[in-house]
Amino acid sequence: MKGKLIKSFLSMLLCLALLASLLAACGGDGQSSQQSSSSSQQSSSKAESSSETESKDTAEPGEELPQLKMLINSANIDPNDYYVPKKMKELTGYDVVYDMLPSENSNDVLNLKMSGGSEYDIITVGSSNAMRAQMETFARQGALTQLDDLLEQYGQNLLDKVDPICWSMTEIDGSRYIIANKEPAVIPEGNIWCPFMVRTDWMKKMNIEEFPDTKEGLRDFLQAVKDQDPGGNGNLNIPLVLAPDSDFAMLRSAFDIYFNWNDIDGKLVPLVKDPRYKEYLQYMQDLYKDGLIDAEFPTNLGDTVTEKFTAGRAAVSFTFAMSYTSTQEALTANVPEATLDTFGPLKNSDGVIAATTAIGLNKLTVIPANSKHKEDAMKYMNLKCETETFKASVIGDEGVHHNATGENTFEPILSTFTEELNDAHIFLCGADDDNYGIYWREVRVKKDPLGYKAMKKLEIDHPEIARVDPLAISPLLPTYAENSSALDTLLRDFELTVITGAASVDDVDSFADRYMAEGGSDIEAEINEWWSGYRDTYIENYGSWMK
Repeated sequence: MKGKLIKSFLSMLLCLALLASLLAACGGDGQSSQQSSSSSQQSSSKAESSSETESKDTAEPGEELPQLKMLINSANIDPNDYYVPKKMKELTGYDVVYDMLPSENSNDVLNLKMSGGSEYDIITVGSSNAMRAQMETFARQGALTQLDDLLEQYGQNLLDKVDPICWSMTEIDGSRYIIANKEPAVIPEGNIWCPFMVRTDWMKKMNIEEFPDTKEGLRDFLQAVKDQDPGGNGNLNIPLVLAPDSDFAMLRSAFDIYFNWNDIDGKLVPLVKDPRYKEYLQYMQDLYKDGLIDAEFPTNLGDTVTEKFTAGRAAVSFTFAMSYTSTQEALTANVPEATLDTFGPLKNSDGVIAATTAIGLNKLTVIPANSKHKEDAMKYMNLKCETETFKASVIGDEGVHHNATGENTFEPILSTFTEELNDAHIFLCGADDDNYGIYWREVRVKKDPLGYKAMKKLEIDHPEIARVDPLAISPLLPTYAENSSALDTLLRDFELTVITGAASVDDVDSFADRYMAEGGSDIEAEINEWWSGYRDTYIENYGSWMK
């Protein structure tokens, strides 16, 4: 009898447990139910004014959301006391606590954090080839969450708004572990960052009305600066001031060289095997030999170039466009009568003006496999990518941080924008990529009015000059990712020895053997296997100039 009572009691408990399970399955948890209802209502409301349907999953009123922990790149701010996280908490309901990677050895620190068992729900880092390769390693080691199911369930905004190329560049064996966002740019093809920066007051002194647009004309201009010394600098006079790591795109264009791997007869060929490379090196060597490039070029740093130019010693430099205003202010503080202007790339032999752009990925975001709040991490990132929320996260509120001046045109309100949103980009974890380019051009770039003027003159008004590096938009190519940085350094060091006359242009052939032996051959095989299948798509999307 006692045994039957026990069995009856256990049966009753089992029935109650099953009943509770059925009720939960039918009703779902309170948050999911409320989110579904909220999303439906807001999507319906949105449809009345727009064809766009957005996911706006929100918490049930009064529901306590988990606190999320996020690791981001270094910046000179306290991320937990910055405007953007506070605004995002207001708009999404999520409280996020931030840690920062150090500015130096960040990859090593990230490795240590991941190998020790990450305590983060979201990690956002830079997008270098090395970092992409590192993320692939983490994924294969099981340290990252596979995101496909989470995206389908909670990430519709991300799926709709993140540029498709971001997914294709970061997929690992056909699966998604990474949410990337594109490098924001003033035109879809990317940014041309470093135009010629020229002392136009010196041009007037030398009775030169127009800055040259050919390699022959540039040489003549630099020779005139050397001969006439319009700044009265004597032995300190510099026609063209450069550093080994300067951006040479404005010069390379004259030789129809845009990338370190250029398409020749349907294959990507490294510079060391490109027949145009020797002509370019000979031109640069002659400029240096004739005193038209700063004699201290081999030891100059970027800061050294800026110091010499703003001291009034040089006629021409390649200056980062967004440093235009600060460069002019520093120069006129030393030389009050000085005037500047920017000029675009030199024409090639066919009269074509073009230059390579900076394009590709900007940031990589992952959810570590041992995050305790994977679903909420995805919900938070999805909420941030809702149109108005994303806009608020990068350019703030109208009338406070910016003013709308027309359709897709804005002006920053510099005092508050700079104070509260200057470092907003470090908090990105996925982006409304189509609109981000607009916001970035219209507000963030316009923080430097002269920089915006330079980019408008150079490429916003002339997008046809843009040349997109195929390898900047390629999927992860492991061999290229592992070896390209070392080979780029090897190439730069070799160029330096040739330009300064320590090596001959004829040494290119023997150097090419070394370059190919130290990884170039393996890269060549890998990238051309990909390029053979992608080339037609590239030409259709970016390479009309190749047709």
